[in-house]
Formats: sequence, structure tokens, C-alpha cells
Amino acid sequence: MRDIFSIWKQRSNCEATLGGIPLRLRMLTTPEEQEKGFMFEPEPDDGFGLFFVYPEPKALGFWMRNVPFDLDLVPLDEDMRVLGVHHLLADDERTCKIKRPCRYVLELANGWCERNGVGVGAKLHINER
Repeated sequence: MRDIFSIWKQRSNCEATLGGIPLRLRMLTTPEEQEKGFMFEPEPDDGFGLFFVYPEPKALGFWMRNVPFDLDLVPLDEDMRVLGVHHLLADDERTCKIKRPCRYVLELANGWCERNGVGVGAKLHINER
């Protein structure tokens, strides 16, 4: 599999499918982008999400400071397979710890995974066009 960084050297948005369901994603690769996430942004449309990309797999923590809506947090392994689905609550400053090392993470509209039948083992496919 090609390294995800080589797919978008200059692009920050992409189209993808998760479990066969279409998504539009904004890729976040810098620590500054990743720290901000959905802070101070409007609630995402049902088919839009953030795609956090890390140079190597690691345990991570996410919180919801200044995010006034709930989200689905979806950690992915190096093969872009779903490791689990976590529900993040609006403005919750407690850290949601992902202990299993992951290379990628999605933040999606609240309940998106359940509505679309996406769970552990589903695969994210990126459209390389």
C-alpha cells in the first residue's frame, strides 16, 4: 500500500469510503491542525469528517474542548481497518485514550458509524484521483 502522505502532498481534502459508504475527509497531518480538530467549527455534515494522519502508529488521546457537538471517533490501524468506535461528548475535556496503537483516526458526525453499519474491521479506502 502506498504511503498516505504520497497521495496528498499539496491536497488537504479527499474522497473516501468507509465500509463502502462515501465520505469527504479533510486530512490533518501537522500537530497544530490535529490539536485544533473541530474546535470552533460548525457541526459536520453527515458525510464529512476529519482524517488524522500520524507518521507511525501510537497510542493517542482526544478531547472535545471548544467542540459544541458530539462526534464518533474512529481509530484505524496501518491497513486502515477500524479498531473501534468511541463516542465523544460535546465540550467534554476528559481525554478519550486510544490505548491500541493506531496510525489514522477519523472524527465523524455523531452516530454516523451506527447509522451506516460501520464497525470493527471495516476498511477505509481513499480515492487517489
